[in-house]
Amino acid sequence: MRRAAMLGALASAGVLSGCTTSPTPLRVPQATNPRGGFVTLVLSTRRNVTGELLAVTDTAWYLLVDGRVGMTRPSVITSLSVIAAGRGHRFGGIPVRSPGRPIPFRNGLGPDATWTDAAREVSRFPYGISAPILAALLERSSQSTPDDLSGAPPTDTDAFLARARAGTSRYRDQHSARIDGYKPVGVEFPAMGTHWVHFGRMLDDSLVAERPPVLIYVNVGGHPQLAGVGYTDLLSRDEPPPSALAPGAWHEHNGTVADESFSLSHASAHPTGTPDGSEMRLAVLHAWLWIPNPAGVFVTDNWALPSLRLGIAAPPDTPRDALHALALAADEDRYLVLALRTGLDLSPAEEAAAVVAFTEQRAHAMREIDELRRGSGLTPDATARLAARWSETWAALERSLPRRAGELRSLRKRLA
Repeated sequence: MRRAAMLGALASAGVLSGCTTSPTPLRVPQATNPRGGFVTLVLSTRRNVTGELLAVTDTAWYLLVDGRVGMTRPSVITSLSVIAAGRGHRFGGIPVRSPGRPIPFRNGLGPDATWTDAAREVSRFPYGISAPILAALLERSSQSTPDDLSGAPPTDTDAFLARARAGTSRYRDQHSARIDGYKPVGVEFPAMGTHWVHFGRMLDDSLVAERPPVLIYVNVGGHPQLAGVGYTDLLSRDEPPPSALAPGAWHEHNGTVADESFSLSHASAHPTGTPDGSEMRLAVLHAWLWIPNPAGVFVTDNWALPSLRLGIAAPPDTPRDALHALALAADEDRYLVLALRTGLDLSPAEEAAAVVAFTEQRAHAMREIDELRRGSGLTPDATARLAARWSETWAALERSLPRRAGELRSLRKRLA
């Protein structure tokens, strides 16, 4: 704490740092105000940025925007306006205290280089910002690097996801989820984790970023980890699926909540109602806020989960069959057996035979994982063995349920 306070005080002192990147420091008079001027930059990326001007260098302009350190490239600045400046601030040698007119820039230099020097006069650090001072400012705002202000403005979706992360951060502690009314439903899906549902929020039937009806947890090393959230929409029989946030990414649940712990229901929403003619349907949208999904934040299945559970690094292009084998090794809930029971409507005798085959193949998969951990990780050879294990699992099921061979092959395709 003492170190942070000292660094913060040093940063507030203004010009205690030595010259770092300013090419002509002697041309810039020392500021007598501990804060930089409040400016607005208009960028060629159709974005306006307003904040305290911290420093101007040849390669970057630094600002403090809403309490966070940001940086933009000079090449994208099209104009500068000084909104407010303190005592002692000058712009081009002239004292400035009131809003100024926009100053056009050309590649960050304005009509000539003197405009850049003039902007330095308004900054908090006219001699350039040293690495220790920048580190102190970043530490105070809990940043590791400055925000990139040069890009396009955030979209409505970006803002929604930011609010969702802020509103669900407390649920990284599963105890907080229980206190707030979430309850676990169903087993842990290979690529969708365990769903915790808040039925009250589901019945509210509203899309509020901070109040998702579904939380998604994944078991990592024996500990639940918040992976994402789910938003729901209650649909009438002929109502089309929602288009909010991610058109086409909403999937539909058509059975009871218990039945919907089975991932075959996670298909595209049916536009004409449920197969059994029931009046209400439930559309769901996943948002992977806390564990990134390589396929996209709103894509239903997150195939990064199987390797994460086992603590194994898997390249993004790992074949799906190999990822299924990783999921099989971690399948303590017998998800695959549930898939067979639900998808094939197995008799008790058939289910018993399927359990024997599943147990044997899972044991083989676990041994593959043990060898993988003792070796060099997920090498091409190890990947090929895992993919072969998944194929052998289905071959074993066909041997156990020979009359269901065609249905098993169809089910495998649906689970792919």
